[in-house]
Amino acid sequence: MPQPRSRCLQIGCGCALGWLLARHELPRAAPLIPFDLLRIRVFSLSLATSVCSFMAQMTALVALPFEIQRLGHSAVETGLFMTPWPLALALAAPLAGRLRTAMRRHTGRTRAAVMPRAGVARVPSGERQPRGIRVAHGAVRSGLWLLPGPQQRAIMASAPRARSGAAGAC
Repeated sequence: MPQPRSRCLQIGCGCALGWLLARHELPRAAPLIPFDLLRIRVFSLSLATSVCSFMAQMTALVALPFEIQRLGHSAVETGLFMTPWPLALALAAPLAGRLRTAMRRHTGRTRAAVMPRAGVARVPSGERQPRGIRVAHGAVRSGLWLLPGPQQRAIMASAPRARSGAAGAC
């Protein structure tokens, strides 16, 4: 495990290199990072929300199996407890597509309705269910699988048509 001083040095070096990259790319006609798009408030906020949603989803998908096994379940049981998440994703894809279409009219309202809740942390409190089932149920209830479609629509809709290629790459 890196020492705190080493971690601060790594963060400092990363920030310095990021600043140098931005300074190098800003004067270019076609920069690697689309700074012109990041100046659009809706675009940058939608992109930040999308990144945070992805990080939350991946963190949960990596951490949940370990937590379920820590609760005393076997690898097979853990796999079965994790199965509802991708099933919910597959079943919700048509709903997410409809929400994506609805965002053409009511972007802010629809996005607020679709924003993920802290369902991974909020598991049903009924003690009749085994703890692993409560964790899997919380993962499905989180709603993280509903956000990417409408969020991507907001990102693409906020970019100028001429810059749609760069917006899609973000």
